Amino acid sequence: MSQNFIVMKPFAHQIDCFCPDSIHAELLTINKQDIIKMTNECKFVDNNGWYSLIIINDESSFYIANEDLDMYVKQEKIISVLDIELKINYLKFCINQSLDKHDKVSFLKFTKELNDLRVFNTILNTM
Repeated sequence: MSQNFIVMKPFAHQIDCFCPDSIHAELLTINKQDIIKMTNECKFVDNNGWYSLIIINDESSFYIANEDLDMYVKQEKIISVLDIELKINYLKFCINQSLDKHDKVSFLKFTKELNDLRVFNTILNTM
């Protein structure tokens, strides 16, 4: 099953190369709002583990260590479509609670977060 992610914070990723002279290794800058499509294509590299083929903005592709993907998710540099939808639902709940409590500060805070997330969700839904 392929999965889509969107970049929440820009970061640099060192592309691994397993050639003897590592001629394909390079540092790739991944920008905010880039779309990362994780394909079903995987491979196992001895002493390094599992790698998945990803496509960035339908332009470039490379294999990335699954450990690196997990790290980027944990650091909140990338987020999946499902996680965005869950956060949107949670923020709507928080907004409703702040309205019930007449808490203007919380309302404004959660509304801003929701609007920011909706931008990313819109980008993902236009793919």
